[in-house]
Amino acid sequence: MSEIPAPEDFPALDDKTKNEGGPAFPSREKWKSVHGSRSIINFGMSLRDYFAGQALTRISLIPGLTAEEEIAERAYMFADAMLEARKGQ
Repeated sequence: MSEIPAPEDFPALDDKTKNEGGPAFPSREKWKSVHGSRSIINFGMSLRDYFAGQALTRISLIPGLTAEEEIAERAYMFADAMLEARKGQ
């Protein structure tokens, strides 16, 4: 069974994790066994990585842009801009 954990269930996020927007798709996994119940929080990818992946779908369509490193850099530029825009809300 999977559910979205409440914000207070998250451990303190380090600065790197905060700068990357926190987890994109956190979930709590619960298991029941003869030894009792267990629960673990799965943080998944960072929000920054998710935004960069979404940006890749458009950046990859730019004619003449073929260098993988440049494509990746541009994707993360968009991701960073998205994270910055969220701070203003």
